[in-house]
Amino acid sequence: MSESDDFEARVRAEVERVLAERDLGRRWLTPTQVAERLNVAVGTLANWRVAGIGPASVKMGRLVRYEEGAVEAWADAQRR
Repeated sequence: MSESDDFEARVRAEVERVLAERDLGRRWLTPTQVAERLNVAVGTLANWRVAGIGPASVKMGRLVRYEEGAVEAWADAQRR
């Protein structure tokens, strides 16, 4: 493992720890998990995030996470 890989792993672990500590009881999903739930490509989800039309997300550094309840609420609001 290179020094940059080690650093990235430590940053990811710290971000996950902070999110878990800050929001006890919430479940955070990765973009891949959200894309699978919504049956869209990860790229589509990223485009929605940039355009401000997708589910609410949290970005810390390079990591993007979605709160599970927010994804469900957004999906429910899209039903017609």
